[in-house]
Amino acid sequence: DRNSSAVDSVLGGIKLFNAGLLLRAIDLMETSESSGIFTGGVFVSDPSTDAGQNFGLSTSSSASLVYVSLGTILTFQYLDASPTNIIQKLSQVAYAGQIHMHLNFDNGQNNLKITLMDFDLQLPASVKIFTSTVTEKMGMQTDLVRNSSSRGVFFSIIPISSYSVSSSNDAIILHSGDDIYVRYFDFKPDANLLVSVGVPLLGFIEPSPKHLAHFSTVQDCPFQLILFAADVRTGVERLKGSSIMISPSRYRLKGGDYMPGKIPTALFSLGFVSDENSSGTFAWRPSAEEQGKQYEVCFSVLDLKNVFHPRNTSLVERCVYITVLKCKKCLLHGESLNQIALNFLTDWRMLWSVNPALKDPAMVSEGALINFSIPYKIRSKDSLASLAVRFKTSVKMLLSLNPDIYVDSNLQKDMTLCVIPDTRFFDFCPAPPKSSTWEPLEQQYIPPDYLDNVYNWENIKWNDPRGYPSKTPNPNYPQRPSQT
Repeated sequence: DRNSSAVDSVLGGIKLFNAGLLLRAIDLMETSESSGIFTGGVFVSDPSTDAGQNFGLSTSSSASLVYVSLGTILTFQYLDASPTNIIQKLSQVAYAGQIHMHLNFDNGQNNLKITLMDFDLQLPASVKIFTSTVTEKMGMQTDLVRNSSSRGVFFSIIPISSYSVSSSNDAIILHSGDDIYVRYFDFKPDANLLVSVGVPLLGFIEPSPKHLAHFSTVQDCPFQLILFAADVRTGVERLKGSSIMISPSRYRLKGGDYMPGKIPTALFSLGFVSDENSSGTFAWRPSAEEQGKQYEVCFSVLDLKNVFHPRNTSLVERCVYITVLKCKKCLLHGESLNQIALNFLTDWRMLWSVNPALKDPAMVSEGALINFSIPYKIRSKDSLASLAVRFKTSVKMLLSLNPDIYVDSNLQKDMTLCVIPDTRFFDFCPAPPKSSTWEPLEQQYIPPDYLDNVYNWENIKWNDPRGYPSKTPNPNYPQRPSQT
């Protein structure tokens, strides 16, 4: 250590020889300021196999490249200046085995393919594979087969049990979150190689809606949910080969039984799909028949080939509630207030009156949210028949406006009912009765200008065809207001 306050270097500190021929001078670098430990490296390549390995270098360069054949005996020589001494070490060039694992789906069978690259391997050889989880360990020995098309490449195919289809008894089971280990004993060089990969742990991620979140929509309005899923494990090399995807799993009406898949009138489309993440979009435009109904809709995240068995189903399933509000709708293309009013046997002015935000009834754009009826909250002892009488409509019309109820339904208190009154019975005042101003007060018809004539000093008759009152002085009235 020449300088204890700096990292020292030695150019050409180690000489590399092959059969007495100098191949390369290897530079050395101190590992820290005062460690006294120096390291160097060289990139060795076998031109006959195109197999190269980097021994001790972070990056390879032509200045550090040595071409030698596998099995060559190399001599490493170091000249120690104090005391003067030549140190030599002999080393045989060997290929350190490399293992890769990935999923394979040949001939419709789910498999785990283990590939070993070792150019100096002599068969027979085998590797040991085992999985490690919190609850179990599984170990097995599998023999390697030489790849006929690639020198130095060997592989083994291990069947995997499918999550959705029964598989053979010798198939291994891969649970989400497992770690798969492969151990290989390499005799040239003498080393114990242990390689591991992580089985993806699938789950929904932000900004997906929360589990059991509540949403609302209305008739003919587009409703959309976007979901995202991914392998939520970090810091491990993933087992690759099967893409992650999101799929509708089940749905039901409130209080009903679950049905597989999605709501029949809804659509689901996949966005991006990869080994690490995925997205999907649920789109729905509720129809009139779905007013007032609440659906529970569930989605699952799974791998495309169904090879990862979930340990925690709550992680891979996401359910939401969707309620279709009543008495509202979105205008479809070509719809107008007048057309909707005709469908419900009413007048466009009635619809306009329950939509105060609409300034011009003729200028309502497609997709606009409107009220097409009046929400009425059920009271005690209300029935369809009594409400039909009250609002001058029919039970048939009430049922058409409220597809979530039936003729024999028991109307619950505070339930919302959509009604459209027959305005013909409410829009016009009754004809004023012919009466004398000398009748008792509770029997009199009070004309609009009654307060202008508080002393009743005029006789008022309603015989003018224009509807105006005819007034004449009352001779029996003793005193006019001006004389008081």
